[in-house]
Amino acid sequence: MTAPARHYGHPGYEPYTADEVLGWPEDGIRHEVFDGGLHVSPHANLDHQMLLERLRTALHPALPDDWAMLGPINLRMGADTLLVPDLVVLSRVARGAVAADPADTRLVVEVVSPGSRRMDRLIKPALYAEAGITHFWLIDDLDAATGPSLRVFRLPPGATAYPFAAAQTGTVTVTEPFPVTLDLAGLLR
Repeated sequence: MTAPARHYGHPGYEPYTADEVLGWPEDGIRHEVFDGGLHVSPHANLDHQMLLERLRTALHPALPDDWAMLGPINLRMGADTLLVPDLVVLSRVARGAVAADPADTRLVVEVVSPGSRRMDRLIKPALYAEAGITHFWLIDDLDAATGPSLRVFRLPPGATAYPFAAAQTGTVTVTEPFPVTLDLAGLLR
């Protein structure tokens, strides 16, 4: 089943809802909803996929035993917003659920792709912060000669936006939400 034809701003337009999109049959396509608007994107390129697989391998031994790392997964941000982060670390996974809850989310990781730059750098971080997700990592510059960069964002208590985080390259040690050392260039070797 494909999404019904709707034209934003035209008479009779009805915004998409997270529940509506979650009710569609699985089709292997990334469907995200931002304030009722539907965003559809293809699978990321192979560098992106390879980096994510190696990142999972690097993070897995560092995770607390009762946490789960999944991705890409549906993350319900509200009635009219559904995001699909590249990687999510959860403190609880509800059996049979079709989407994770921000309250159970300990870390969100986005890897910037050519087709998702604005979404990953601007829109998604704002939505993750508004939802109170404390830890957000942004991996960027996959094509840089020095290797990818990592920005580690931490939401201060009571804040609704992440403070600036400088890009780090090379070998990076992160202490929260769990301690881990990452060889960023090694994620693409």
